Amino acid sequence: QLRDKNDNIIIKKLMKKNEEYSYEMNKDYSITAGNAGNILVVINNNVKGKIGKVGQVVDSFIIDNNFDN
Repeated sequence: QLRDKNDNIIIKKLMKKNEEYSYEMNKDYSITAGNAGNILVVINNNVKGKIGKVGQVVDSFIIDNNFDN
């Protein structure tokens, strides 16, 4: 799920393989995921990496312009 800085849910769903969700970096959203190893971060068309390992749970993970994994 994606939450804004006021903890409002922006999107909450189980995403399918190859499904994408895009947002502007200045929105300060945080990500909570049950399988961080399946979330690929792409910033300005540059693949930056995954937010975690396969099966790893992340809570309130914030991606900024400096993300590099």
